[in-house]
Amino acid sequence: MSRHEVFPARMAGGWWVLGPEGGTPPPAPAEPLLVRGALLAETRPGAVEAGGALIDWTGDGGMPRSLRLTIGRGQVRLVHAQGPIRREALLDGVVPAPGAALRIAFVWDGPNRRWRLDLEDLASGRAWRARGVDPMPLPAADAAALVAGPAPALAWLALTDTIARAAGTMLTPGSVVPTPTGPRTIGALMPGDTVLADDGALVLDAAETVAMPAIGPFAPVRIGANSLGARHDLALCPRQRLVICDRAAEYLFGEETVTIEARHLAGHPSVRLHPQRGPVDYVALRFARPATIRVNGCRVAASGPDGWRTPGRLLRGFEAQALVGALQRAVGGHAA
Repeated sequence: MSRHEVFPARMAGGWWVLGPEGGTPPPAPAEPLLVRGALLAETRPGAVEAGGALIDWTGDGGMPRSLRLTIGRGQVRLVHAQGPIRREALLDGVVPAPGAALRIAFVWDGPNRRWRLDLEDLASGRAWRARGVDPMPLPAADAAALVAGPAPALAWLALTDTIARAAGTMLTPGSVVPTPTGPRTIGALMPGDTVLADDGALVLDAAETVAMPAIGPFAPVRIGANSLGARHDLALCPRQRLVICDRAAEYLFGEETVTIEARHLAGHPSVRLHPQRGPVDYVALRFARPATIRVNGCRVAASGPDGWRTPGRLLRGFEAQALVGALQRAVGGHAA
């Protein structure tokens, strides 16, 4: 049976994470009850075919409690029980690829009496979703016990006490951008500051530091120096959008400029996922308008009040992989 490690006891931003290797459980957090939050997990390849529950936790503490997560017969089922009260979240009609690793997300919002259960097949990219009402809050001590493991069918498990989801431009604090007064780090920017975009001055409307577990879909994507336009190593949120200008894009898609999510650069020799112990801080930025900015020299899409408006088409995963292959083969392939 695999051992698991609890990456720091209570993560900044309210995250608990169970990853590979051994460790000790975190202490109970200050808040006694998680009235809203999210449970995220990723299965090991073939775990569903092996049978059994992905999570099968029981506790007592004066009242029997349990949380059980199973996938089988076309269903994802999460059953949460506290004493005589039982709540079930059911996602029906799922047909994942045989042997595929799967990602599960259960999000509950007690004050608004609703829940959501998602499943993503990481091999095919297919996704399914179900919604329901009246979820039960999760005692924080139970959340701590859940990430103490064991959960041998899971590659990782993460729990958070918030359902807020940062979106838009997500960069690491040490990244550097040009400003009218010279280069500055992302972490030093304040609302009202100006950065220099490709098409002129760009005012920053909002900036918020968000701590995420540096594992699974949150692990930073690291672009090596002197590659894809980056003058220095650059770490990005996996869903951060980059702007690629290259003849290979024109050959493949009929336009020289395209946009690609950082996670889809996997496979490029200068790009790697960078999971790490502990949380990673991202700075969520919102600008007065959408634009393209240079971050460590790399062209990065900056979102505005209404989201993204990027030059060129946004490539889908398989299109991005075709471009990555072409960039490797092309002499002088770059993100200009």
